Parts: sequence; structure tokens; C-alpha cells
Amino acid sequence: MNARVIKLHQGSLVGSIVAGTGISGTSNTQLGAVSGIYVDASHNIYASDSLYNRVMLWSKNATSGSLVAGTSSVSGNTASTLNGPSGVVVDSLGNLYVSDYYNHRVMKWASNASNGSYAAGNGTAGNSPQQLNLPVGIYLDEFNSYLYVADSNNHRIQRFQLGISMNGTTVAGGNGQGSASNQLDTPFGVYVSNKTGALYIADYNNHRIQQWNLGATYGETLAGVTANSGTSLMLLNNPSNTFLNHNETYLHTNIDQNQSSNMNDDTVQSSLSKQNNPGYKMHRLKHNISKRRNSAPISLNHRRTSINKILPRNGESLIHVAPHDHRLTSEKNKINKQRNIITINVSGNRYQTHLSTLENYPNTLLGNKRKRKYYWNEEKNEYFFDRHRDCFEAILYYYQSNGRLRRPDYVPLDTFLEEVSFFDLGQHAISQINKLENVSIVKYIDLPNLAWRRYIWFYLEYPQHSLVAKILYFLSMLLTILSSIELAVESLPSYDDKWNSRCAKEENTTILTTEHPICYAIFSSPFFIIQTICVSYFTIEFLLRLISTPSYYKFVISIVNWIDLGAIVPYYIFIGLVLAGKETDLNGNSFAGLRIFRILRFLRIFKIYLIFRQLKSLRVLSTTLKESFVDFIIMIVILTTMGFLFGAATYYVEQDVNGLVFDSIPKATYWGIQTITTVGYGDMYPITATGRVFGCACAFFGVATSSILVSVLVDRYQRIYNRRKYFPEQILSVVESSDNEHEEKQDFINTRLSGTKRSIFSGILAPLRPVPSVTSMTKYRRYFDPKISSANIQFIISIQDNKTNNKSTQQTANELMKELTELIQNSGEQIYLKLTTSEIDSSDHQIPTEVELNSIPEE
Repeated sequence: MNARVIKLHQGSLVGSIVAGTGISGTSNTQLGAVSGIYVDASHNIYASDSLYNRVMLWSKNATSGSLVAGTSSVSGNTASTLNGPSGVVVDSLGNLYVSDYYNHRVMKWASNASNGSYAAGNGTAGNSPQQLNLPVGIYLDEFNSYLYVADSNNHRIQRFQLGISMNGTTVAGGNGQGSASNQLDTPFGVYVSNKTGALYIADYNNHRIQQWNLGATYGETLAGVTANSGTSLMLLNNPSNTFLNHNETYLHTNIDQNQSSNMNDDTVQSSLSKQNNPGYKMHRLKHNISKRRNSAPISLNHRRTSINKILPRNGESLIHVAPHDHRLTSEKNKINKQRNIITINVSGNRYQTHLSTLENYPNTLLGNKRKRKYYWNEEKNEYFFDRHRDCFEAILYYYQSNGRLRRPDYVPLDTFLEEVSFFDLGQHAISQINKLENVSIVKYIDLPNLAWRRYIWFYLEYPQHSLVAKILYFLSMLLTILSSIELAVESLPSYDDKWNSRCAKEENTTILTTEHPICYAIFSSPFFIIQTICVSYFTIEFLLRLISTPSYYKFVISIVNWIDLGAIVPYYIFIGLVLAGKETDLNGNSFAGLRIFRILRFLRIFKIYLIFRQLKSLRVLSTTLKESFVDFIIMIVILTTMGFLFGAATYYVEQDVNGLVFDSIPKATYWGIQTITTVGYGDMYPITATGRVFGCACAFFGVATSSILVSVLVDRYQRIYNRRKYFPEQILSVVESSDNEHEEKQDFINTRLSGTKRSIFSGILAPLRPVPSVTSMTKYRRYFDPKISSANIQFIISIQDNKTNNKSTQQTANELMKELTELIQNSGEQIYLKLTTSEIDSSDHQIPTEVELNSIPEE
């Protein structure tokens, strides 16, 4: 270690020592290991000495420094000591902030103070919001009172609100140690842009400089190659710091582990290029004043202090006094306002909004200047989109409301999702719509491990995906309806006692014994024959479900399976009673407990719903009832409360005259609920004039309240029905399991579904370089042919190039199609390919692979 700080002059490779002597020591003229420096507006140099656990201050042109933080040569974790100080920064009031590396904290030293106070971290290593783990670089956003800390061992950047909270917020990284775009590996330096708020991070062990835009969840590599170090111009080797100069050009320190002394020299050069530039300081002042203008007035003393800080010390002035021209200022403000407001034309409808509103979401189509420039109309000075107009109002409100997105009721869901994807609002917006609309694209199912059980379970549970399953479904539906009709007809008076009388007649013709003989007339009954056929099928179906279920626990707790079991068990109990000669006592007192089994036969009625649950209308009604459960509870509470109030009032009015009818408040509440719901059995009614007035008021309020509550349920039903109508059926996918089982089961599902035509898509996304002609469906229709439209799986791969060299486009497409053709031939699937371009007629440039494609075996 050279134990010094060198200033490199512009245009020269020769530097001069401004701090230290080059010999390690503890005196005021020496330094040990310089791990961080800061140069203020007065050219004072603050150097953190990690070897001797102190921060030294060198005034301009001074030959020795002074101790401003820590205790020289003493390490510790007290308020007056440091242990491995690293990053250092000073605010406009002279307060010094230093990252205390081994103490896992950032300390604040007031000017001339002997002890420091905690600014970030609590002094213990950890990854909670209050903790740090080996902090290195720091950056101070004095205007917003933000302190950014490179939390190296937690692989994240933390932001702390000074004076407000000791809890930090992760603004970059925090997803574990790694080299992915959303990860960091031991970040050493951080810098924040004054213009955009973007973070620039020196990712030490990934050998790269990353830029994280404001609010982004991932970073972009600006310099270096991820996880690759070297000495070439395109590589970095453990960069330790980075920041921007006044032109927003990022600079960084590139540390070669064999030449560690270069860190200090490069850092000084970059720091001085920022601190000594008057234009940078004037821009910073202008930026801060414009941000404060809309918040709080700036005091006169603060303005004087700011002006004094940006003035150079050599006597030159940045201020030019001239007469003020109000007309020039007014015209300039008008131009600036016009530049900040943009016009967007969507299929003839023009919208205007502030540019800053759109740029709050820089990753979207409208918020990204590079993406939206392809839609610029130079002639009319506006952006033009040939898109859905009604959807765009909701999309524009997404920008204006800071991320609130809701589909208009009159717009189909698939159309709205297409527009959201086109304008590239991101996964967060799509997830928001999915949550509001209760959309679930993929339905995860579980399948048995054995192949034969898998076939049985799939055919019984998913009848819409197989011809065999559909036949079983219709057979089950037919027998369920037949069983329900048999149960209803058997209860008619003309058939109720017919078979009992036949059994009694048969019993009288037999020899008298002490035991009841078996009534064989029951077995010849058409009702018994129909019931036997239906129950036999239900029994086989239940046993097949039992032996093929993928989870016996889920099978046991399912109410559906208990309904199936309750529909078949009474039949077998009845058969046992008949064979035991006890059927005549079912209605008697000796076997009164067995009547429950006659009641259980009624459970067969519920199988009608289980069969018809495949109908969309019933599924929509079922979903509506589930999602409206809370609304039902609220409606019941409101109506019961109103019934109680009106019932109690009527009770006290009718007590003296009609006390036998309204003999208690609970009974009067029963009358109130009947009146509110407009049922009115007529068993209770008031007879006094006041009571009748209460009765009328109760009826009026009941009708009005019920109408309001019912309208909520109707609106919910309509939204769910539209969602099911416009949105495709769920795609079946197996639940997570081992890789081999998952692949085998998913192949089984794909094979079973191969007979159903379906479209596979991953979303409708705007291309990287979109052109308005992309949205014209007339250009796409001519590319479809009967062979493609009849395929089981359909998808389109489009290649577009805005360059004038169509040969380059054709060559690229041919290469891609050649690779795809080879993959198709190896897969054995029935897939047809066709090359299309946005400007060239497809008939003249079709890929000559028809012979090869016809030779591909069909499934």
C-alpha cells in the first residue's frame, strides 16, 4: 500500500500527492490503508484510514491532516471508535458519515464532535431492515434526506431515511448472492443520478457496473462482463466504486488485485472531476431549487450558503448581471411547458398528458422514449396508435393514478389483456387484472403415479377432454336423471302403498310363523329394477374413483364423495332388511331409527348438480355464490337487524290489543323478517293503526334494501359470466413433483388433450422495434391456409425488419426456418411452417420444404 492520495491533473499522467507521505504511519502527516475519500466544495479531502481506524481531514494545500472521526490506532465499537472505516461522505452542514465496516453500521460525526451517533445499522450483523453486514460504499442524497449504503455481505443496496427511521429499504439486490440481473455479489460502491434517480452500483465479485432505474426490480450491466474478469478494455476486475460526472457519464474504479494502490489514485481523479466542475455545481443547485419550489420556501441564508458553495475560489464569477426581459422568460416557459406535454392519438381520439406522468414507468411502451419513438408522427407532431380506444382510457389512467388498472365493463377481457400487453405495462399490471377478475390461466391438477389409475381418474374427472370420458359423462347424467325421476314417481299416492299391500297379501298366503317371510314382490317392482341398475352403476363409479384417486386424504374430506356414498348406501341397507324380513317394520315404532336411511335416498337429488356442474351457467352461478359469501352474510345481518327493529316496535304497539299473536319480541322479529322479504305467510299480522303503519314501513324499507343488495349480486354474476364467456378455458398442468414424474404426467395430459384444438400462447407482447403495420389484421389473414388452420396446435412466429435490405431479412428467416424444420423432423409432430414478412408477398417467398413436411408422420 502506498499510503497516500494522489491528484491527477487534467491532460497529464503525472500526479501530485495531496494527502499522506507514501509511508504508512499514525502521525498527522501519514496514512495507513485509504479505503475511501471525499472532496468537498472547498477542496478539503476526507480520507478513511481502515488500517488505523480513523478518518483524516486534509485542508486545501495542507501538509498534514487532522483527526475528525475515530481514535487513531484503536479499534472498537464505542461511539468514539471505528473498526475498518470505508465509505465517507460529508453534507452541507459539515456532518460526516462513515461506513464502519466491521462494526456493521454507518456513523455520523457532527463537525468538531469527539463521538459519533448511529445513522444506519444497529452494530450487529444481520439482514433485517435495521441491520447491515459489512457496509462499504455510501451515498448521501441530502435534498431527500436519503442515505444509500452498499450492504456488501447481504448483497443489496439499502436506503435509509435520515432522522425518520432506522429501518432500511432494499432498493437493489436483496435476492441472494448471484450473478442474475436482479442479484448482486458483494456490492462495494453506489451512486445515485440527480436527474433520473437511477442507481449505479459497483458489483465487486461480478466484475461489472450495473444501473438500476428508479423503482426497477432488476439492473442493466453498463460496463464489464458478468462474472468475467480480465485486463482487456471490455472487462473489469473487482470494481470498487462508481459515480457520474456533470455530463452524467459514469466513471468507475477498476481494481486489479495485484495493483491495489490504483484504487486511491483513480478515486481522487473521479472525485475531483465532479467536485471541481462549476457547471456540475450550478446544475445541482438548479436541480435542487426546482425540486424545492413546489414544497417549502428556501430561506435567504440557505440561498446565500448555496451560492457561496458553487462560486469558485479563484475570483471568477458564474453570475452575469443583465436587464430582465419578461417577454423572453414567458416565451421560454411556454416552450418548456409545450415540450413537457405530449399528444397521443389512438384511432382518432387524441389524449394529452405530461411527459413526466408517463416516465414514472420507464419500462413500459409509453414511458420509454426508445420504445415509443417508432409511433411518432412528425407531420402532426403526435404519437399515433391504431389500437382499441376504449381500452386506452383505462391504460392512460394507469399512468395518472400511480398504477391503478381496471377493465371497463363493456370491454371483453381478452381484448383488454391484449392492449395491456401491447403497451407493455408489465407483469404487475397483468397480475392486478388477474386478481380483480379472478382469472386463473393454469389449473394445476394431481394425477396418480400408476398409468392405469391415471387413465381411470382422468376419464372420470375431466369429461370435456376425451370421447370416452364424454360417453361416461352422458351415461352418468342419464342414470342420475332416471334415478331422480324414479324417486319422485315412487312417492305418488297411487304407488305409495301398492307394494306394501302386495307384501301383506303375500304374507297372508304363507304359513303363519313367528318370523316375517321375505317379500319377493319387491324384487319384481319396476322401481326396484330401475334403482338397482342406477345404484349398480353408481357403485362401480364410486369404487373406480376410490381405487384411482391420487390422494386418499382429499378423497375422504371431499363432500362430493360423501354425497355419492350416501346415494348408494341406503339401497344396500334396504336390501339387507328385505332379505331379513324386516321391511314391514320400517314405518313402525320398533325400527323408527332406520327411517334415516329412507331420508338418505334423497341425497341422489344432489347428484344432479354434480353432473350438471360441467354446464357454464351453473358453474358461473356456483362461482358467484362462493365469491358473494361475504355479501350474503352482510345482507342477512342487515335484513335481520331491520326485522328485529320493526318487530320490536310492532310488539310494543300490539301488546295490549293483539298480545296473543305478538306475545314476544322473537316472534315479532319472525314477522318482521317475513314482511321485509315480502313472504307474508298470513299467520301473523297487526290489527292496530300504528302497527299497520309499522308494517307498511317495514315492507317499503325491506323492498328498497333488498333491491340494493340484490343488485350487487347481479353485477357480480354479470362480471363472472363475462369473464367465463370471453376468457379461454383453463390449461391443465400437473402439480409440482419430481422431474421424472412431472414430465411423465404432463406428457400424459398433452396426449389426452391432443384431440382438442387449442391455441398455445404466452402473451401478446409488443415487439422490440414495433411498427404500426403490425396491428393490421388484413396483412395477416392472407398468410393462413387450410392446412395450418386444421392443425391441432397453431402458432405463428413472425420476423420483422425495418431495414431496407430485404435479402438480410430473408436470409435470417431461412436460417431460422431451417433450424425449426430439423427440430420438427426429430419430434415427429404434425406442424406446418410458413414464412411471412410485413412487406413482401408470402406467395413469392414460401419456404421450399413442402415435400419434407409432408413426409413427417402424423400423430
